[in-house]
Amino acid sequence: MGLRASWHAAVLRAIGEGIVTTDTQGIITWMNPQAERFGACRPKQAKGRPLADVFPMVHVRTREQLPDFVGRVVREGKPLVFEDTILIGQDGTEYEIAVSAAPILGSEGDVLGVVLVFVILRKNMSSAGSWQSAGGGFRAFITVP
Repeated sequence: MGLRASWHAAVLRAIGEGIVTTDTQGIITWMNPQAERFGACRPKQAKGRPLADVFPMVHVRTREQLPDFVGRVVREGKPLVFEDTILIGQDGTEYEIAVSAAPILGSEGDVLGVVLVFVILRKNMSSAGSWQSAGGGFRAFITVP
């Protein structure tokens, strides 16, 4: 691995939000250590598995499984932000999250995969269902037109 590639890999590992990449079918190809904390298995076991199997997510109000947003990003070819989402962690803890998903584009503009960023907003730590701030500082979300 060259110096530039090594630098980029170190930057991705250092980012405080969970980052996951998938192919165009939603199969996990990579994830950073922060994403590992919330997934249903370790990164080496996650690679090659469907995103929904490793990161189960439901709508915050309906509790229904989310539609295939990786497929939507691939079809539309543009970044999207998904809110009102609950991520169910490997220990059963529920996290209210915002998910930013963007296409990974090849040199010809073809979609090679999707990069997802999970921002934890709040977590439900008690059996009574009370939500607690997940901490962290300022958060800004930008929807790309």
